[in-house]
Amino acid sequence: MIKRVSEAFARGHIDELELRRMSTEEARKELMKLYGVGPATAENLLGGYLKRYDTFDLKGKLWEQKILSRILFKKRLVPADEIIGMLNETYGKWRGLAFHYIFTDLFWRHKEKKIGWLEKEIRL
Repeated sequence: MIKRVSEAFARGHIDELELRRMSTEEARKELMKLYGVGPATAENLLGGYLKRYDTFDLKGKLWEQKILSRILFKKRLVPADEIIGMLNETYGKWRGLAFHYIFTDLFWRHKEKKIGWLEKEIRL
């Protein structure tokens, strides 16, 4: 997969500089043309490499939805739209970055002192 994606850039099928100039939605569509890149990977690339920190979605991400439900609402499962709305209201254009920091903090805390509900959720 890495070889195929690298070749797409090396052969000019995808231009990184052009990706950076595109709107977030255009860049998402372009990234999803890459071999092995689906919606979740495209979102990670948009936030991590293209610095589109507003990029955040929970479609098809039940695991993340359950974890955010516990952290943000102290409930087992909150509707995705409610979680997204809360992150939009609280963090605005920084919601994707906030999501990243929330998860980073959670897993660092788990590394220091095991979090029982998280361990069950991620099946460690």
